[in-house]
Amino acid sequence: STRKESSAASDVYKRQNSHLNKCHVHEIIQQSVFYVKKANNYSFANVINPEDIQLNLMASNDQILGSLSNLTRVFINIIDNAIFSMCKRQEIEQDNNPEHTYQPTLNISSENNENDEITILIKDNGVGIEKEIQEKVLTHFFTTKQPGEGTGLGLSMSYEIIITEHKGKLSLQSEPFNYCELKITLPLL
Repeated sequence: STRKESSAASDVYKRQNSHLNKCHVHEIIQQSVFYVKKANNYSFANVINPEDIQLNLMASNDQILGSLSNLTRVFINIIDNAIFSMCKRQEIEQDNNPEHTYQPTLNISSENNENDEITILIKDNGVGIEKEIQEKVLTHFFTTKQPGEGTGLGLSMSYEIIITEHKGKLSLQSEPFNYCELKITLPLL
């Protein structure tokens, strides 16, 4: 009887998550970086060399049950936000001192943890996010961008995709004009 209940529960889970498939997080990240480089090539020119996006994907196991399209959307959004932030900092640095030495950096890394999960860190050195609004950036329609520059849906949708759809975690740490780091943790398959 327990075996039948377990099998039935497993069948229900599979039906509820039928849009989720086996996928490799590293491939999704690499593909997302490729898309962002292609889409943003024009805006990279004066800010960051696309080749300077550092990938340090060290997790030995990156296989998860996930939605390829939705995870790609998450990573593209987060990388786009990082580039936007670095562009803003570049403008500010340039306005304040034409001889500035600001060098944009974007690092994406992964590692496995002891809980059978993969952790992805996406860290940039753009303008960052003030402590008072760090909680708000994960809510719908909240944006730090000027009108016409953003909808306020990107990070909140990313949060929903990671938390609700993939049973993962998403957190943010930032220090204005020093760094912003998003941490995504996903259960391994």
